[in-house]
Amino acid sequence: MSKNRSKNRRRAKGTPSSTGIEPTLNSKVISMQSKRRPRPGWFSVLVLLPACILSLCALDHLWITEDAFITFKSVENLWSGYGPNFNRGLRVESFSHPLWFILLVLLRLAGQAALPVLAAATGIVLSVCGLILATEGARIRFQSLPRLFPLGALIVVALPPFWDFASSGLETGLTFAWIGGVAWSLARIAQSQQGVLRERIFWLLGLAPLIRPDLTVMALAPLGIALLISRSANDMRVESFLRLARFIAPGLGWQIFRMGYYGLLVPNTYLAKEGFGSRWDQGLIYLHDMYGLYWLYPVLALALTLVLTSCSASTKKLTGSSRFSACAIPLALIVSGTLHSALVCRTGGDFMHARLLLPGLFAILSACAVVSFPSAMILRRACLYSCLLWAAWIALCIRPPYKSNISPQGIADERAWYIQRSLTTRPVTLDDYNFHTFYRIGAATSELARRNRDLKAIYWAHIGIATAVMPDYLTIIDPFALNDHIGSHLTLLKRGRPGHEKIAQAAWFLARYPAGTGMVIRNQLAGEFQQAESPEAIQAARIVLASAPIRELNEAVSSPFSTQLFFTNISRAFRLTTLRIPPDPIEAVKKFR
Repeated sequence: MSKNRSKNRRRAKGTPSSTGIEPTLNSKVISMQSKRRPRPGWFSVLVLLPACILSLCALDHLWITEDAFITFKSVENLWSGYGPNFNRGLRVESFSHPLWFILLVLLRLAGQAALPVLAAATGIVLSVCGLILATEGARIRFQSLPRLFPLGALIVVALPPFWDFASSGLETGLTFAWIGGVAWSLARIAQSQQGVLRERIFWLLGLAPLIRPDLTVMALAPLGIALLISRSANDMRVESFLRLARFIAPGLGWQIFRMGYYGLLVPNTYLAKEGFGSRWDQGLIYLHDMYGLYWLYPVLALALTLVLTSCSASTKKLTGSSRFSACAIPLALIVSGTLHSALVCRTGGDFMHARLLLPGLFAILSACAVVSFPSAMILRRACLYSCLLWAAWIALCIRPPYKSNISPQGIADERAWYIQRSLTTRPVTLDDYNFHTFYRIGAATSELARRNRDLKAIYWAHIGIATAVMPDYLTIIDPFALNDHIGSHLTLLKRGRPGHEKIAQAAWFLARYPAGTGMVIRNQLAGEFQQAESPEAIQAARIVLASAPIRELNEAVSSPFSTQLFFTNISRAFRLTTLRIPPDPIEAVKKFR
């Protein structure tokens, strides 16, 4: 009895057993497991450090762009009881981000003066949240692997365009939050098969066309993966139908509203920029303007290689549906980003440097936001040092070569352009732009309108900052047709600077607002406009405006709104969307006579 007790005491104290083998093996297994299991603190560094860097860089590049004030004008008219329109009495959808518009309407509760500041701050918060969600989603997918590194997140925080458009007042921050939310939700569903999240992700994916219509393309691949990983063995066809219904419902609801209220199938801005057309040559120039400048081709090749090897390594430890999800989710994000980037290139890109390519790039980088570095010491160090050197060089030294000018291809570093002309490092509020030419033209026009009560409408090519200074009752018609239901339907005959290709002659404006009630303001782009409108062109424009198709278009956007008009607009939305008018009024008479 005493001998057995002494043996038990020795074993309890951890002394070697009689064989001397079992405790040694257990200690080795425990030590190996501790080496393989990453420390919990490293998870927070992986996720939070890139987000903190992005927030600091975005705050340093704080600003509000000219185009944001276009949406602010529609927000003010809605608050004043004139509907979500730029001009009072004209139902024209001059914005292409309905969900961001709704969010701005809610932010307007703090007051008109606070709206630009809140829009910039909200954009930064959403951008940072999007990066956190994307990084956490990638960490969840590869959490069983060693040597994790936030490569995709590092690429995001190193690129200056992400800093610029986080706070620009546009919907870009909301786009990043949506992409990050989709990546995180897919990772969580694949990991835990949570029932509530499995159903809510379809509502989340359905928000894509409300953020931007082109994001619908980006939602298709994640939708397919969500349907596959959300399906249970006992699910019937009705469950899949309901999930598809949740995906379709948000966009369909706004589409019905758009058709009934605005009388179009697409936003007016889509017609003004002729989004139905194809212009691959300019689109590839726009792509290289970003990817070539920041050396993204080799960096993305490395990131995609590492995410593929990480997927391969993670699947060796998984089976069944978990193994499928580990590979399918990153692949879906890469496909989504590639498809969206291709769509942007097809339409010719944009005039703002890198702006429309950021969502596609963010989706691709969400797939490789966290990757596993190679086990070989030489390869691991080569990957680490090359990525850190690239990030430091890009963040500190590389900027668009055209700086505050416009490139020969019509692309501009939008933030640099407005900073130089506003003489302010971080222009956010309207007062921050009081040295800008657009602000001074708006102030001069306001004084002229105060002295001339007959003045009702202005023909002016930059409808953001200047019109925010002008009186609210003035009708502002944009020659580039972003807010004009006539100019947006003109036929595009010649390609030019992206987003500025349709230029409506002032004759179309003066036919609606004769001299005395309407005033044409020339600016630095006057070379693109006719200096004098002939009486023959104005008279021809009046004849065209009196024709049946154009009267129907005017009725859809300017008649008193009613339930009957709503359903009538739905029935003729396709016809009005496809309506095209020759840009020369004299030629248009021949078509509509």
